[in-house]
Amino acid sequence: QFRYQSRPDKLVLTGLCLEVPAGGTCALVGRSGAGKSTLVHLLLRFYDPQEGQIKVDGVPLTALNLKTLHNLTGFVSQDTKLHFGSIRDNLTYGLPWGSP
Repeated sequence: QFRYQSRPDKLVLTGLCLEVPAGGTCALVGRSGAGKSTLVHLLLRFYDPQEGQIKVDGVPLTALNLKTLHNLTGFVSQDTKLHFGSIRDNLTYGLPWGSP
């Protein structure tokens, strides 16, 4: 269960149960305002749920190191931003070792 601090009267997510098999991929699709971005923010621990838990392989996200969690998580935005340069430059942008 989750609600933003700025809107404590409005419940944003409730009763959500999602299971992705090991090695699986999950796509979040839905109308604007359905909670997709909020769920991603919860999965990345930008926020923590007020009730319930989010677990990975049976381990609560709160027990995982944030840097490790962020390094293991992929995100593709619906609004793609490309930078000048090659495809390789765009794909490796932001990686610790940079472009080869």
